[in-house]
Amino acid sequence: MLLFLSLLLLPACNGKGGRDDTGDGHAGDGGFDCGYVPTDPALDAASPLGGTVGDWLALTLGSDEQAFRYTDGTTPDTSLSLSVSSTAKSVTAWSSPVDTAEDDDCDPTLEVAVQLDLDTADGAFAEAVSGTLHGSTAETGTVHASWDYAARGGSYEATDLDPTEWEDLLLGARVDLGPGGSEGGITLEGRRLLPDGTGEGFQGTIGTWPAEG
Repeated sequence: MLLFLSLLLLPACNGKGGRDDTGDGHAGDGGFDCGYVPTDPALDAASPLGGTVGDWLALTLGSDEQAFRYTDGTTPDTSLSLSVSSTAKSVTAWSSPVDTAEDDDCDPTLEVAVQLDLDTADGAFAEAVSGTLHGSTAETGTVHASWDYAARGGSYEATDLDPTEWEDLLLGARVDLGPGGSEGGITLEGRRLLPDGTGEGFQGTIGTWPAEG
């Protein structure tokens, strides 16, 4: 099965980005240092997004079924079923104490550990993986998950590359969730270190949903 690939040249060593465990130095969408401070509100606590934390989870966790389309242009569409669940007793809320003209870039967010179950009717994917659900509005959330290609649960094979030639080969999923259902995609990415010390990698989209037209 072919997929769209893009080759990237990467530095041999990549710095860490995003939030750290202390919340120090975290930048907002515009690169502004928001000084995010993490808290762990209970599910019945008020959410910085509006309503309660439990309200947000009720609107984003759950199951969905959609038509799934492969990007290779030849593999037939199939159906995809997914479920996002969590056993967490609290979530992490990231809020900024910053009060400046630039604080539109420092909106609060919620994060919680989830399990993503993702299956396609053709058997290519039968995954049960851990991920993180992020929310920046009271009614929507996005799941990010990645797992080792070698540990995949379905029959999917990346026939246009040799898996042994890549040090890190990962499948990934991004799932946008809300009252209207879900949409998202499944990806494959790989990285390896070259003899000259530089890194090389690729990112490819295997398929997306919902399939339309």
